Amino acid sequence: GLYRFKKTELTPAAGIESANRNKNISIYIDGYTLCSNIEDNVTIDIFDVNGIKRNIALINGKANISFLNNGVYTYKLCIGNYVYKGKLVKHSR
Repeated sequence: GLYRFKKTELTPAAGIESANRNKNISIYIDGYTLCSNIEDNVTIDIFDVNGIKRNIALINGKANISFLNNGVYTYKLCIGNYVYKGKLVKHSR
């Protein structure tokens, strides 16, 4: 069956897998903005629970994600020879 998250279980921050933490990449959600400490312009691939992929451009470390529905997403970010993967949760405040 489906598991429903309680609001107290949801965090507005994205998580980076532990294998990637040593690269000092930070990705998090602030309201309707996906934020990162990456200063370059890069594209991040975001996948919903149905596997539908969205390519989102991070411009100076920020991207508007207001068009995404609330839910759990996974992401993949390629910078040079490094690939960063993780999960994030988008929900209304």
